[in-house]
Amino acid sequence: WTADVGLGRYLTILVFGLIYAAGAIVAAMAAWPSRESARAYLVGVMVLVPIGTAGIKANISNFGADQFDTSDPVQKAAQEKFFSWFYLAINMGSAVAYGYLTTM
Repeated sequence: WTADVGLGRYLTILVFGLIYAAGAIVAAMAAWPSRESARAYLVGVMVLVPIGTAGIKANISNFGADQFDTSDPVQKAAQEKFFSWFYLAINMGSAVAYGYLTTM
């Protein structure tokens, strides 16, 4: 609703991306040894990051799909290629985050 009626897709992605980044910054600052704060960490990780993630994930694939004219066969093929690469990048990022970074 926010992207379709309120802000538009681009601005929605931008705003929620900033909310996500703010949550990551709050969590990082709250985990700093001289400034440890469990409450601030939880606000960053359990409030701001999920809100930012929800706004981005709901709109990013639609934003990519809007860049193609599906009535043109060449553009239809390009859209399928875009989604293949898009989801490959998402899955590779998840694999690195959960498979490698958690074992460092």
